Amino acid sequence: MTDQADTRRLATILSIDIAGFSRASELDDVAAARHVQALRAMVAEQAALHHGRIFNTAGDGVMLEFPTVADGVAGALDIAEAAAEGRKTGLPPIRMGLHVGDVTVLGNGDLIGAGVNVAARVQQRAEPGEVLTTGDVRNLFATQSAAQFTRYGGAQLDKMARQVDLFGLARPAFKPRRSFMHRMPH
Repeated sequence: MTDQADTRRLATILSIDIAGFSRASELDDVAAARHVQALRAMVAEQAALHHGRIFNTAGDGVMLEFPTVADGVAGALDIAEAAAEGRKTGLPPIRMGLHVGDVTVLGNGDLIGAGVNVAARVQQRAEPGEVLTTGDVRNLFATQSAAQFTRYGGAQLDKMARQVDLFGLARPAFKPRRSFMHRMPH
C-alpha cells in the first residue's frame, strides 16, 4: 500500500558500501564504526557538490540520489577519488554501483523500487575501489568525455529476473585492473 504522498520518478541511484566491512567489524568494531562515520561525512559532502543527497543508510551502506545521470557520474567519480585519498590514511576501500531507473518516493523522502534494487545489486558485484554502472547509465552518458566506460558484459543480478550490461566507470586516463570478465557468469 502506498501513502498518498508517494510519487514515482526517474532517478540516478548510487549505492555504496565498505568492502570487507563485516570482517573488519569483527576485528575492531570501534574502528569500523569510525570508518562508517567518515564515509558518510565524505559522501554527503561530495554528493552535495553534484546536487545529490543521501536518502538511506544501513550499516556500512549509503544510498544516494542524483537528479541527472551527469550529476550521478560526476558524483561517483569524485567520491571514488576522495575514497582513494582516504585509503592513504587507513580508510578501507568502498564499492559502488550506479544505475538510472524508476523509483517510488515515499512520504519521508526515502526511495524504493527496482531502480534502487538494481543499483544495490550492481554495487555488490563491484571490486573494492571500483565503480560499476549499468548500460542504462552508459547509454545516457556516452557522449560525455568526462568519463570512461569499460564494458564487462552481461550479468544476472541476484534475486532479480533482470539481466544488465555492466561497465566499469573511471576518469578517461584510468586503466582498469580487473579480472572481472573471469568471474562474471555469462
